[in-house]
Amino acid sequence: MSDVPTPLPPSSGLASNTNSRSASAPWSHVGHHRTRISPEATFDEQDSQIKHELLALITQYLQQEGYTMSSATIQDESNVKYHGRMQERDALRRLSLAIMDGDWDLVAKLLGKHLKKFHAAHQGFLYAVCKQEYLELIDRQEYQKAFTFLTTHLKPLEKVAVATSSSRHEFKELCYLLTCKAVGESDGFRDWEGVVRSREKLVEQLRATFALEEVISPQQDGDTTLTAPQMAMPDNRLMQLLHQSVAYQMEFSRYHPKTIPKVTTLLRDFECDVLPNAVKCTYIGHSQNVKFVTFVGTDGELLASGSSDGTIKLWPTEVLGFKKESGDEQMEESTGTICRQWTRDLLGHSSRIWYLSASPSGERLYSGSGDGTVKVWDLRTALDERVATQQALEEDADGFIGLCEADATSSAVEAAASASTVELVASATYNGTSTIAASSSLPHNLSVTSAECLATLISPNGGDVYTVNLHPSETHLVTGGYDQSVRLWDISTGAVVKAFRGHFASVCDAQFNRHANFIVSGSKDGTIRLWDILSGLCVHTLRQTLGEVTSIAMALNGYTLLSGSRNNSNRLWDLRMLNSPRAHLSTGIRSVASSGGSSGSLNGFAIGGNGGIINGYAPVSGVGISLGAGYGSSHSLSGSSSVSGGITSFSGSRHAEQRPLQRFKGHQNTAKNIVRASFGPRDSFVLGGSEDGFVYVWEVATGKLLERLSGHRGVTYNARWHEKQALLASSSHDGTVKTWWWQDKAYP
Repeated sequence: MSDVPTPLPPSSGLASNTNSRSASAPWSHVGHHRTRISPEATFDEQDSQIKHELLALITQYLQQEGYTMSSATIQDESNVKYHGRMQERDALRRLSLAIMDGDWDLVAKLLGKHLKKFHAAHQGFLYAVCKQEYLELIDRQEYQKAFTFLTTHLKPLEKVAVATSSSRHEFKELCYLLTCKAVGESDGFRDWEGVVRSREKLVEQLRATFALEEVISPQQDGDTTLTAPQMAMPDNRLMQLLHQSVAYQMEFSRYHPKTIPKVTTLLRDFECDVLPNAVKCTYIGHSQNVKFVTFVGTDGELLASGSSDGTIKLWPTEVLGFKKESGDEQMEESTGTICRQWTRDLLGHSSRIWYLSASPSGERLYSGSGDGTVKVWDLRTALDERVATQQALEEDADGFIGLCEADATSSAVEAAASASTVELVASATYNGTSTIAASSSLPHNLSVTSAECLATLISPNGGDVYTVNLHPSETHLVTGGYDQSVRLWDISTGAVVKAFRGHFASVCDAQFNRHANFIVSGSKDGTIRLWDILSGLCVHTLRQTLGEVTSIAMALNGYTLLSGSRNNSNRLWDLRMLNSPRAHLSTGIRSVASSGGSSGSLNGFAIGGNGGIINGYAPVSGVGISLGAGYGSSHSLSGSSSVSGGITSFSGSRHAEQRPLQRFKGHQNTAKNIVRASFGPRDSFVLGGSEDGFVYVWEVATGKLLERLSGHRGVTYNARWHEKQALLASSSHDGTVKTWWWQDKAYP
C-alpha cells in the first residue's frame, strides 16, 4: 500500500498508486509464467539452412526498405560462399568415390588440393587414408611399395597415429606387417575386415569428419541461392517473426495490458511498465535484521537474503498453492502472503552478511560478510530442486498447502522461524594446502567437502566486506570493505589481481561499468572514484556527494550513475561529463603533459576528447592536463602519488563542480546504516530503502516521488527490481524480506 497517493502522469502508462477502487487500470495481473522450453533449444543456429534463411529474411527486408545496394551486396557475398560450398561438396563426393574404387592417386590429389581448405586440424583422416592404402599393399604382398609408402607417408604421421589410434603401439604394428604374409597376422589388426569393408568404414569416417551428410543433403540439391529460395517466402516475413516474438513476451509477462502498448525498442525484451503498490509476500526466517536481498539469476526463480545472523537463505520467488484465512485486512495488506519455508540455508559465515551477488545463470552466489571473507556458493542443486518443485506444483496445484499462509498477525511478523533443521556447510580457504574439488570453474588444486560452498576469499587486511560484484566474464570479483581498499579477485585462483587504494574510509559499494574496463567505488569518505582496471589508477574522483556514500548503481546505458548518501539524498550523475573542466566540453583536451621523475608511473591513462579515456603509457610522478585554445583560459589537473605504485588521486584547479543530473529526496538516510538505492523498471525509476521503514520509488526524468510503500517496521536497507519477474524485493531491520507487486485495487 502507499501513503502518498500521487497519480502518475497519463502519458507514462504506469499504474497509479491510489486507494480508489477504479476499474480502469491499464493492466490485469495473470501471474508469472515459467517457460519450460529454452529458446536456445528451438533450432540450431549453426544449421546451414537456418543461416541461409536468415540471410534471405534480411535481404527481403532491405529490399522492401529500399536498400537495394546493400541487398545486392549480401546476395553477391552469399552466392560466392554458396558456390564455394558446392565446390567443396563436389570434391567430397569425388573423394568418396575414389576411396571406394581404390584410386589412391586421385585421393591424394583431392586431399592435397582441398584438405587444408576443409579443416587444417583434421590430420587424423589423412592418417586413416594412408593406413588404408598401406594395408592394401600388405594384403597384395607388395612389400617393397609398402616399405617405401611407410617411410614416406606414414612415418611423418607417427605422432598423429599415437594421438588418434586406439593402441599407442599401432605404428609398431604397421612396421611389423612388413614381415607378415597377411594383415591379420598382426595382433593389432586381427579385426581387419578386408579391402571392401575397410573402404566403406573409411568413407563413413570421411562423412563424420567433414559433416558430409549436411554438405550433400537432399535439401541442398538444386539452386539455393538467395535469389532463388527453396520455398516461397511470405511477404514481410522478418516483421512477422518480430511481431510474434514481442506478442509472446507480452502474453507471458506477469501483467497483461488491457490496451496493447506500442513497443518502441527491440533491443530489450518487453517489460511491464508497472510500479508495485502492494506487498506480495513476506518471508520470515531470519533471527536478526536482513542487510541485503537479491534475485538469483536472470530468471529470478529464487531470492537470496543475507542477515546479521550470519546466514544466507534462499526463498522461492513464486509461492503457489497457499491457503487464505480471514484476518485483519490492514495487516494482510502490509504482509501479503507469509512464507516461513526457505529452500536452502547457506551456512559458513561467522558474522553478518553485508552483500550478495548472483551470476546471470543463477548457478553461483557470492557473499560478502563481516568476518572479512567472500564465499562462493554453488546453487545448481537448489535451482534444480526449485524447477522440479515448480513443475510438480503446476501439474498438481493441490499439492502445496500449508507452507505459506496469509493469516498474518503482528506477532507472526516479528517472529523469525529459526527451528528448521539444516546442515552446516563447510567452507574452504585459498592457501597453499587447501584444495577445491568437484567444481568445473575452480582449480583442481583446491577442494572442500561441502557441496554448496565452493571457496572462501579472505581479505588480506581483515575487516568487513561491504560489497562484492561479479565481472561480466564471470572470472573476477570486485570487493570493497572496512579496510578502505577496492580489490579485484581472480575467482579461479583466489588471488588478488589488483588492489585499488585511495579512499580514506570504508568502501561501501563497488561496481563494474558496462564494458568492465572501469570500477566505480563509493566510500564513507564522501567520494566516488573511477578506477582503470588495467593500470589500477584512479582516473576521476567525484567529491560533490555531500555525505558518506552508501551505495552506487550503474544504469544499462553505461554512463548514468546512481549514488546514495547519508544526507537524505540519492543523486544521478552522467559519467560522460566527469572529466570536463566546464559543463560543456565538446572539442576535447588538446594535450597530455607529464613531468619527469622515475617514481610512480601513469600506465594506460590519458584524457581524450569529450572526456573519454584512452590508452597511453608514460613514466611520470605527476600529470598535467592542459587545454588548448578555445577554452578562454588554462585549466589543469594534477596527480599525486600518495600510494606507492602510481597516481591514486587527482585535484583540479579552477575545476567547476560536477552537478548531478537529478536529486531524489524524501527518504531518511543519516544514521549508521548502509541504506542502498538501485534502478527500477527500464532504469526509468529509482528504488531506495529508508530509515523510516518505507520503500521509496522516484521517477528518473523528473525526480518526483511516485511511491512510498509501507510494510516494513524497521529500517529498509535495500530494494531490488527484477525485470523478468516484474517484482520488487526489499530487506529490513525487522528481520523480514518482502516482495512487492502491482495490485488492481478494484479487484482485491
